This record gives sequence, structure tokens and C-alpha cells, in this order.
Amino acid sequence: MNLLELRDVRAGYGEVEVIRGIDLDVGLREIVTIAGTNGAGKSTLAKAVMGLMPRCSGRRIFHGKDLSHSAPARPCFTQV
Repeated sequence: MNLLELRDVRAGYGEVEVIRGIDLDVGLREIVTIAGTNGAGKSTLAKAVMGLMPRCSGRRIFHGKDLSHSAPARPCFTQV
């Protein structure tokens, strides 16, 4: 079983599609890096994986659970 699977992930801003058709498998205990020039879509991909992109499609599967339609968890802050 893979830790993370991305299938045909697409995301963008407004009318501009920044990433198209990304497929990625990350196995347990595997380290994967995303490299590219400025504007290549690295941050957009990270936001899409975390569910932070308002316009995103494709499948995001983490530990076998499909998160494609899940909202990102809200951070829990405690007052000090």
C-alpha cells in the first residue's frame, strides 16, 4: 500500500490551469522531492495535495482513504 497516491490532479487559479494530470505514488518510508523552476507549480501541487486549492480535481488518496472531497483540517490553536 502506498502512503500517498495522486491521480490526474489538476489545479489552478482563476482561468489558468497550473498543474495538469499529475500522477504520483509515494510508498511507505519513501522520500520524494518535487523540483522545478520558479512558476513550475510546486507550491500549487503542495496546496492541491493538502486540499487548500479552491479549484482542484483528481484523486488524492492518503493511507488508502480518498481525500478528494475532504476539506483541510482546521488548525487548533490554544491561547496562552
